[in-house]
Amino acid sequence: MTMMMNENKYKITIIGLGEFGKIIANLLYSSPSKNYQLIGYDADSNTHSEMKKSKILDKAEWNLKTATFDADIIFICIPKREIFELLKNLKNFVKKDCVIIDTSIFKKEISEFADTLFNESISFIGGSIIFDQQINSKDSQNHFVLIPSSNTSNESMDIIVNLLKTINLSPLFFNIDE
Repeated sequence: MTMMMNENKYKITIIGLGEFGKIIANLLYSSPSKNYQLIGYDADSNTHSEMKKSKILDKAEWNLKTATFDADIIFICIPKREIFELLKNLKNFVKKDCVIIDTSIFKKEISEFADTLFNESISFIGGSIIFDQQINSKDSQNHFVLIPSSNTSNESMDIIVNLLKTINLSPLFFNIDE
């Protein structure tokens, strides 16, 4: 994975702009060291319209393929019942070396499914935020749990860890069976 660290700007897409997607978007958009374009996608037209007006995205995209085909990192923040179909669709157009982070609570089942879909050129990571008292405070101890799939590269993990640190989230690593 050579794409991100050598470029001035890369692309992060958030799929699902509900409560969790909004939190991630807000943290990423408000980072003082933001060196990425932040794209949001939501299938719900009301949520999409609301986020398009917000000041926490660079762009809200109506088309899933357009929102994700050249993304370097994709955060999936949608219900479990939609994830499997979404992953099947993403398989057809995400670029090589993309990192996909799923934020659902069904880590093992979804990670194993992703490993059957994507080869080693796509890194899939289960993730979740654990909040302290203040979401955006430098003094808080907010964490982001990372559960890499068997296909996740070390370079992908390094990129995600560095990204999380820029938005004041401390990475916590777990095994898929924990």
